[in-house]
Amino acid sequence: MGDEGRCARAIPLPILETILLPTHLDRLLEAAFLHHVDQHPLEYRYCKTPDCSEIYRVAPSTSQQCPSCLTSFCAACHEEGHDGRTCEEWRVHRSPAEQERLLAEWARAQGAGVRGCPACGCMIEKNGGCNRMSCRCGAHLCWVCAGAFKSEAETYAHLGKAHGGAFEVPAEVQ
Repeated sequence: MGDEGRCARAIPLPILETILLPTHLDRLLEAAFLHHVDQHPLEYRYCKTPDCSEIYRVAPSTSQQCPSCLTSFCAACHEEGHDGRTCEEWRVHRSPAEQERLLAEWARAQGAGVRGCPACGCMIEKNGGCNRMSCRCGAHLCWVCAGAFKSEAETYAHLGKAHGGAFEVPAEVQ
């Protein structure tokens, strides 16, 4: 039966339009288009929404909206839309491990003025005042030794007994 599967000659679209029924031509064109999309995964992507068959062209970091399902997405990193942030900023924002790493790095850069609450680990910054601190978790803290106490009165009693008062005496005064 002729050159089955070996003919590399393209059939012009006007000829296909004359020999195929419109429904068959539509299916052929859709199959050719989907084959092209599948062969170029760096250029085209499918919408990430389940049951949405919309296809979009990969582009530099731009948030777009799917015309079919109205989901916001980024045509560069293929995640949800993140207007106002680069793809890298969005990745960092969504990564709990990266957020923890950045927080620890920030705390180290702040020096002795920042530490974690001994009760819950939440970061606390001391920028003045006495050495009795309280955390939003409800813990009462001694800033000098990082001790946690049940009440404000217990913390002040500890500061007086262990550290000579609620206020540290600067080294240059001693």
